[in-house]
Amino acid sequence: MEYHPHTNGWRRSNKTNTIYIARDNLSWNETIPGSGVFKFNDKLILTKKGLSRSKWDLPDLFKEAEISYHSKDSWKDGYFQSAAIGQEFVVRDNEIVENWVETLLKDHKLIPNQKE
Repeated sequence: MEYHPHTNGWRRSNKTNTIYIARDNLSWNETIPGSGVFKFNDKLILTKKGLSRSKWDLPDLFKEAEISYHSKDSWKDGYFQSAAIGQEFVVRDNEIVENWVETLLKDHKLIPNQKE
């Protein structure tokens, strides 16, 4: 990972510097790769239409999720206010959010719809 800018210089000794490395497969479904890229689709945009990029249109199911650097106060009238710190946030284990993610992956063909 020597090529990654967060492994060099002052960042190496910064205690808040974090690099997230994807698992080979998802922890909750080993048949799904742990990383990938979505093709652009308007349905994947989290930014609330007409507002700045830090104001997200998250589904209400996230209201019960624990998201790093955020609190219940992050929910405003009609949008979720993303914290100004960082680029990535961590959602603590939450089955409802996992189901939402799995639906996104299926809808956008990153995993095949499996017959039940």
